[in-house]
Amino acid sequence: MGARRLVVVLVHLIGFSWLITKNALPSLALTMGKSGCQTECGNVSIPFPFGIGIGFGSTNNKCFLDDWFEIVCDNSTSSPTAYLKRTNLQVLNISLGDYYSSYIPSPDVIQVRNPITFWNCTDRETRESLNLTGSPFVFSASDNMFTAVSCDVRALMSSSTLDEVEISVGCKSKCLQTNQSLMNCLDGVNCCQTTIPSYMIKTFSTTFQPETDKTRIACKYAFVVDQEWFISKFNNTTSVALRDMDYVPATLEWSLNSYSKHQIYETNLSALQLTKLLRNNSIRCLGDSSISSVNQTAALSVQGCYCVGGFEGNPYLLAGCQGKTSIIDPNFNVDRVTI
Repeated sequence: MGARRLVVVLVHLIGFSWLITKNALPSLALTMGKSGCQTECGNVSIPFPFGIGIGFGSTNNKCFLDDWFEIVCDNSTSSPTAYLKRTNLQVLNISLGDYYSSYIPSPDVIQVRNPITFWNCTDRETRESLNLTGSPFVFSASDNMFTAVSCDVRALMSSSTLDEVEISVGCKSKCLQTNQSLMNCLDGVNCCQTTIPSYMIKTFSTTFQPETDKTRIACKYAFVVDQEWFISKFNNTTSVALRDMDYVPATLEWSLNSYSKHQIYETNLSALQLTKLLRNNSIRCLGDSSISSVNQTAALSVQGCYCVGGFEGNPYLLAGCQGKTSIIDPNFNVDRVTI
């Protein structure tokens, strides 16, 4: 008799396990953009708050948060190219941060083409460095390195902070005429690198110090570059080949801390009600833990949001976090929230 009961229980457990697995499989692609909006341009995914134009079938539903996040998709070539409309920066990648990880939380970032600054280089145009003043973007101090290339190059990167204090970093390379591999940059040979200041850098200038040995006056160039990309080029790119490039990828961190949750989620709910709604939808934002019925100010600003464990998608959309093993309560009523 006991054996029969055991068999029945096992059958039910197996069936229940299958049901959980079946429900856990996502039936739809993750929602990354607002309804009716284009979410890809070539091989670049466009998650909200970024967006392209107006949503399909609408005359006033902007796909982007504001004009800093508006993307233009240029389809004039065989490979569509994404640009930030306001800054005309070519976009290479957009990533939503991983604020959920307690090990190494990663911020929201966008990778763009960053111009190389040349000095004394024949047929090379000198371009201004990016100016992100007034924007929600800053150069990532964790992803980028200031890099200078040439024999005996001494280059400085300078920027001013909000209180007008100038911050400069620089590096100097050694000479080895027989080896032009970028791998030598790690040892400071024909190339040097240094970290960039972690002071919310939005713009900077690049200068090259005068030569001490006049026989070594040669083409020199410097740039802020995504270090992961730069290392990936070590094995198949020489410093000479790098000179033929006009731009390199640089990573910018982006923030929504100057926008309210009401602006982002397009709702007029009270701060506490909205926070409760986001929690029910498996969305958390930094600073939410300090919110109470008597202290709702923290709920209005956004310092970074994420989908809780077991969910994935876009936390900047009300229905953007989709679960793998759980279902959002369809009977949730925000009007019943106690304040």
